[in-house]
Amino acid sequence: MAKPGKWQLLVLALLGCGSDVTPPPTPPTPADPAPITTTWYLNADSSRLTLTISTLKDHPLQATLVKEASGEPSVIDAILWDGLRLEFRRRFGSTTEWYSVIMGAGIFVGRFSQSEGSMERPADPTQYRKHVTAWSELATSGDILPRGFELLLDGQQRARLHLDRDSQGAFVGRMKVYSSVSNGSAAEQLADDLMVTEWNGTHLAFSRINRSGNNAAETYQGTLSGRLLAGTFTTSADSAKHSFTGARADVLMYGIVPRTATDLQTWQTRTRSQLHSLMLAGNPAPTSATVTQDPPMSPQPMTQPAPDRDDDLSHHPQDYLVRKLTFRHTLPSPSGGPDLTRTAYGYLALPTGPPPPGGFPAAVTVNGHDGSAWVQLDPDEEYYWYGDAFARRGYAVVALDISHRPLLDRQTLYTDYTDGDDAAHGNVTHPAIQAPGRDSDWEEDGERVWDVMRAVDFLSSLPEVNPKRIVATGLSMGGEITTFSAALEPRIALAVAAGFSPDLGVMLYHGNHPCWRWQHADVREYIEVADLHALIAPRPLVIETGKQDWVFSNLPEPFAASKQLFRWSSRAYGQPNNFVHYLHYDGHHYHVGDLFSAGGAKLFVRVPVLSEPDSPYTDAWETDGRTRLPNDQQFTLFDFTNSALP
Repeated sequence: MAKPGKWQLLVLALLGCGSDVTPPPTPPTPADPAPITTTWYLNADSSRLTLTISTLKDHPLQATLVKEASGEPSVIDAILWDGLRLEFRRRFGSTTEWYSVIMGAGIFVGRFSQSEGSMERPADPTQYRKHVTAWSELATSGDILPRGFELLLDGQQRARLHLDRDSQGAFVGRMKVYSSVSNGSAAEQLADDLMVTEWNGTHLAFSRINRSGNNAAETYQGTLSGRLLAGTFTTSADSAKHSFTGARADVLMYGIVPRTATDLQTWQTRTRSQLHSLMLAGNPAPTSATVTQDPPMSPQPMTQPAPDRDDDLSHHPQDYLVRKLTFRHTLPSPSGGPDLTRTAYGYLALPTGPPPPGGFPAAVTVNGHDGSAWVQLDPDEEYYWYGDAFARRGYAVVALDISHRPLLDRQTLYTDYTDGDDAAHGNVTHPAIQAPGRDSDWEEDGERVWDVMRAVDFLSSLPEVNPKRIVATGLSMGGEITTFSAALEPRIALAVAAGFSPDLGVMLYHGNHPCWRWQHADVREYIEVADLHALIAPRPLVIETGKQDWVFSNLPEPFAASKQLFRWSSRAYGQPNNFVHYLHYDGHHYHVGDLFSAGGAKLFVRVPVLSEPDSPYTDAWETDGRTRLPNDQQFTLFDFTNSALP
């Protein structure tokens, strides 16, 4: 196949195709001179803009840009395209902005400068201080479904709406009120299935039958313009019309119905590429890698294990040695200067006995807030003892420090954790990946995921390790990073995400620490946690949570958001035995079901009795806290990981 020319590359970029995505059929030819026009929805340093680009072979690009709220246009000129990067100048009033973005797979990510008076292109790359992200309609499959919308009902209730179609072509939908303007996450309701009667890409009509248990009906009518939705709804309680507004959300979503294995793989390839751009500055490969290992030392002794550690320690001694690790990697500078450096720390726990045929299974373990790699190997630690637990069972473990950026690198989001998460054990702040004179193009979770990827590199290089049997696991923020890492790193063969199965909308208003949020875009505009689970499928995944987790929700037992999430996430799993919702008795803790320390009896992994509605438009499944043994089989978390690994 001939290498595509610059114009063909631009056509693919405008149509939302990355280099790893199959291009759509029938691009324009000289015999078909109709221009290709795409609309891009920009978040330019929190300013919402709409950019329309038209291209025609052998003709210069044409573009228009307007403010979303007012429709006020700007002058767009000096448009340049080099096959990868798009640049243009925007002028409005006395202000001039120069944009430089990388396009692909229906999104673009980049920077822009802003000056008063001068219209000249900045010669100094550090003048591009502001960030811009954008998506086009073809960031998705190009179909009108699936779709997600962020809604504001009557100017008060915040809700998330999802639409899709089933295998027979019938519409399906769901909606959840997750907070309110006046009461925050205290206004969280259960999720409701919807009766969708119309959706043609512009006009929408649906009914919300259950309204989280009170059986009152709400009927909605709305119209989409660009990315914005507006309409009215009526309730059975009164005859008045109420208004609602909304905007596109979850634009990269997998959907809420099952799809074919081929469709899943195509979506995964495209979505990983998009998230690499949005979170990891394109996920550059290291230009050099050095891992320093200190001399081996004995594991930390056990004195008094935490009372909630349900782990049979008497049959699994600490037959491993520990080495401190220092990871130093270099990676290309986005401004073309000297390579950048990323340093991370951790510990390697390696079994002392001979490896089994094929090598030891391995685990990358990550801590949550106020933790460290050191405490992951501390048998007495209350929350993060799971590194020690995996090492006792013959896994080669890299316990990795996960922390927070220094204040200057993220003060627009939060101002605490100025000394890191566990400075006493070496887990201090982790400087952002950035070139001199520039802030970072990376999101903080993207840097953490990149560190996990490098830990996978290291484990895969060890002759004692089986690189096809690598687990990732963590609790709380560690569960968050486990989820993102398994979604974006296919070499992770199995993931156990503990204490992280939230509704991100609730998190936003529940007082959760904001380090999960993106600085240069709104993560919820692009994905939800269920989409990350779909990126892991069909690899084995355990999401575990207590029946009540006040960290993420004020709703009473059981943890409804976790049950909701499992229901939507399971649509991507053709092998349901690979996806386990471990709903244990406790709260925000890690459990394995091996030994209940209070009574000495094994509890094993338990899953909800009801994970789906047993009749249409009911929420009983969300309020049912009963659990059972999965498939009537007794197994612990380690029984599952050992059997589910390839």
